[in-house]
Amino acid sequence: MITRGGGSAEDLKAFSTEMVVRAVAASRIPTLVAVGHERDVSLAELAADQRASTPSNAAELLVPDRQHELAQLQSTRAQLSQNLNYQLERTRQAIKDHELEFMNRLQRNLERAIDRLNVNNNLLRALNPKVALARGFVLVKKRGQIVRGVTFLAPNDQVNLEFGDGSADASIAAVKEYN
Repeated sequence: MITRGGGSAEDLKAFSTEMVVRAVAASRIPTLVAVGHERDVSLAELAADQRASTPSNAAELLVPDRQHELAQLQSTRAQLSQNLNYQLERTRQAIKDHELEFMNRLQRNLERAIDRLNVNNNLLRALNPKVALARGFVLVKKRGQIVRGVTFLAPNDQVNLEFGDGSADASIAAVKEYN
């Protein structure tokens, strides 16, 4: 930064010399030049990266306004908060959607399991010998073993007949096979 307060045109002439203007133009460091009053314009100011009308204006350009910066920070904070709330709401909604999908799948799996249980229960009931005995069938046992056909019987064999409401002992009189 090159700065000098007001003065006569003769005092400010040094900032329009070729050597100063070339030095300002060649500087790799960004330069801010504020020389004189608003109406005074030196060649160094025209060669600078930025010109300020007065040294006070140069200070304003170099040091940002506190209230403006605080307002910018507050605005950025509000925007970040709004974005965060938006993302949180989207995430909450996604979780609710996944929860609903999970509950629906769980319900379907539970219904399928109940259906399988009912089918198996009905099958067990249908295969339960007591159900068949209650319908009038008889279970024949010989020496405690179930007789599965007439080929396992002979005349005079002692058997036990199991009914739905009780049992009876019997003797085989004759055996006839069906072909």
